[in-house]
Amino acid sequence: MPETLGVSRTPIREALKQLQIEGLVEVRPRVGTFVAVPSRREITELFQMKELPEGAAARLPAFRGNVPEVERLAEKHARGRRGRARGRC
Repeated sequence: MPETLGVSRTPIREALKQLQIEGLVEVRPRVGTFVAVPSRREITELFQMKELPEGAAARLPAFRGNVPEVERLAEKHARGRRGRARGRC
């Protein structure tokens, strides 16, 4: 497969090692490498950890008042709604 992608085996091995450290793949010696199957608890914890920075990122502009980026997003959202109402989306 590395030949198909035009890369050597070393970067692939390093990437798989990193994925193993992160718990995303399971390496079984002399068998192969498999995608890890997370438990329900691990999935819940992952989503809880993702909520923290995403929630903070949403709150910060809200507390700052008029933020040009938020105004542009609101206008794009409004244009999308108008386009959808006209049957363009």
